[in-house]
Amino acid sequence: RMREHLKSIERTDIKVGSCASNQVHQYCKETDLLMLTPQLLYLKENLMKEFPMIPLIMISPQVYGNQDAEA
Repeated sequence: RMREHLKSIERTDIKVGSCASNQVHQYCKETDLLMLTPQLLYLKENLMKEFPMIPLIMISPQVYGNQDAEA
């Protein structure tokens, strides 16, 4: 849904990707912003310490559950 929303608002400059929890560290080297789903909350502190230069956003359970890409 995020890709669809970005396309609908003509933001082709933003690339969205997803990965499994065991791949997060690999992708952090290539990202400008990290958005974690509620089930990955346990990774938050470690990622903030390892990659302090990357902004990290937690997706709330409500937004994630509703699949609300606009939120």
